Amino acid sequence: MPETSTHQAAGQTSPRLHLSQPPLAAGLPLVGLIPQLFADPLRTLTEAWRQHGDAVRLRIGPSECYLFTHPDHVQEILVDKAQIYTKESSLWQAAQALVGKGIGTTDGEFWRKNRRAMQPQFHRSRLDDLSTIVADSIRELLDALHAEVAQGRRSILLFKEMRRMVSQVFLRAMFGSAISPRELDDLLVALKDSFERVDKLLWTSFLPPWLPVPGQRRFRDAVQVIDSIVYRIIRERLAQPAEKEDLLSLLLKSFPIQSGDQNALTQVRDEIATMIVGTQDGPSLMLGWSLTLLCQHPDLQQIARAEVGAQLHGRAVTYESASALVYTRAVLEESLRLYVPLWLTVRLAVTDDVMCGIRVPRGSFVFLCPYLTHRHSQFWPNPEDFDPSRFLGKDAAPSHRGAYLPFGLGPHLCIGKHIGLLFGQMFLAEFMQRFRFRLESHAPIELKAMVSLQPKQDVTLHLEAM
Repeated sequence: MPETSTHQAAGQTSPRLHLSQPPLAAGLPLVGLIPQLFADPLRTLTEAWRQHGDAVRLRIGPSECYLFTHPDHVQEILVDKAQIYTKESSLWQAAQALVGKGIGTTDGEFWRKNRRAMQPQFHRSRLDDLSTIVADSIRELLDALHAEVAQGRRSILLFKEMRRMVSQVFLRAMFGSAISPRELDDLLVALKDSFERVDKLLWTSFLPPWLPVPGQRRFRDAVQVIDSIVYRIIRERLAQPAEKEDLLSLLLKSFPIQSGDQNALTQVRDEIATMIVGTQDGPSLMLGWSLTLLCQHPDLQQIARAEVGAQLHGRAVTYESASALVYTRAVLEESLRLYVPLWLTVRLAVTDDVMCGIRVPRGSFVFLCPYLTHRHSQFWPNPEDFDPSRFLGKDAAPSHRGAYLPFGLGPHLCIGKHIGLLFGQMFLAEFMQRFRFRLESHAPIELKAMVSLQPKQDVTLHLEAM
């Protein structure tokens, strides 16, 4: 935590607590911090945090923005005053060009209605069929990789491979057997193209609307591919329900489609697109970073392997057995703390507000940075260390509700949190049962931060079949 933080330990008074405005991070005339944010947004915000503390004012083009990193700020913005700090901004509107109006890109009454409709279907008690589909898909993919390694393949580009596998598992979980291999390939290519465009939205949304933005046609073509496949599968599913309950089945229960009801059809499409885009990076990065960290800490990898061996004894992982892998889950949670995929969250102040003694004018963009909050030394001792034990036992982290937010917080908490962690436990367990693995290079890993946080250069993982 920076020494100049606006917050201190409980019972102490911060000298900045009553300031009406936090310090301003230096930037250029007219454009402010846009050049720095385009070049390296994570470094730019980290330097502002280290220099100025937990509350910093930023100039980004014509926009006045605030960076807040203390868990108290997080709690107020995402929970206590969620109705004041909303998603109704140009950034979220731009994201709707890809996913439409799903629960990930909307707010207000529209969001509340759809969230209420979906919540019962995504309770962990309803996930038996889904966990079977996920487990079968994981085994199929890892069996194929195991055969390749046994025949001489010795390495993989870790994050590329995790994205490929996670995408296939998720699309099977979403559509069951309704998606063909060709459509699966087409969808994966379209998702890659569209997601590259979404990455560019983060800072271009602050530019004047008349400036041209490259890649629009490619983006539109990708969206058309996604739409054509998704709408076909929805219409076929309406005509012939699936034998096992996949994610599409759950969505159709949340939004029943009557004949000719285009609004409900569009809503199901938008929620599917939201989930697909959300899983493109989130779960794959969680697994990629978890495997990387286990390689960097072989002693902790051994603890995880011992747990998997003791619980599974070489058997296929199931919903029930995965739930017993508490250290494996802690590995995932700690990797999400250090390398949270959604490293930056943006909200818009729709009214004037005073938060923790700071005046936030209406129309201001508010940035929350989980990457920095997760490194707050007041709440995370030795914050740069990889230590899964933080998440074990009766005193497991976090000590403050706002100190840990890989899945968000408050009313917008990710509806797929339990699915994501369960999937991660299943995957890591099956992976460790099939392979010994290590990094082929010990060079430092540089970070690339756009919408998600990933390595600048992919990591090569050496594999040995077990």
